[in-house]
Amino acid sequence: MENPEVHAALADVRAALSKLLSMRSLSSEATRRLAEAAPLLSLAHYLGCGEAVLRRLNSIADSFVVEGDVTYV
Repeated sequence: MENPEVHAALADVRAALSKLLSMRSLSSEATRRLAEAAPLLSLAHYLGCGEAVLRRLNSIADSFVVEGDVTYV
């Protein structure tokens, strides 16, 4: 909220996600807790969403392994 550029970027992401959800007739995000680290591409395939969606909704470093809670659509 302190940085107007970051706030505007987040608003754009939320608007784009809302539009995507309405196009797919989905109404909510889901969260899954990973018991152990998982490869990003395998996780995206398992959850039925793209790697780009996982990167947009989560703080994923430039790593190919994801740990902890994951939000997806």
